[in-house]
Order: sequence, then C-alpha cells, then structure tokens
Amino acid sequence: AAVAEEATSALIHDRGGHVWVSDAHLDRVSLYDREGRLLLSLGGRGEGPGEFSFPAGLAADARGRVAVLDSLNRRVQVFEFIDPADRGGG
Repeated sequence: AAVAEEATSALIHDRGGHVWVSDAHLDRVSLYDREGRLLLSLGGRGEGPGEFSFPAGLAADARGRVAVLDSLNRRVQVFEFIDPADRGGG
C-alpha cells in the first residue's frame, strides 16, 4: 500500500474516512482515500503557506479540518479537503 511507503511521522483519519500522513523528512503531507489511493500531496520545504519544515504532528477536528504541526517553522497550518464528489454540482 502506498501509505506504508511514506516515512511516517504522523497518521490520522479525518471524519470523511480519509487518511492524512505527514512525512517530516520530505516536508510533505499526503492524503489518501479509504482504499489507500493517493488523492493529493501538500508541501515541500519552505516557509510559505502550504510549505513545511519538519511536519511532525497531525490533528483532526469535528468539522473535518486537519491541523499540521509545522515544527521547525513554529506554526500550525490548517487544511480541509473538499471532495469534488461531495459538492453536488459540476
């Protein structure tokens, strides 16, 4: 499974059943569906929005948002996956 190939620092499930995986060594956070298929990857080394420096922790809230502990940038970044299939339109 693709999820196991990551150098996982943290792994959580959001309320939609998606799996979020942080890889602190690659400065990346990846999102997988319930079957383990990669939906998207965020990040890369940096200090800008959506960039990370050692993303070591993840937390999900009841609204479906995911907080990423961006350790070496000393901040928390919050993301929300909006599935196009759930939008009900084109």
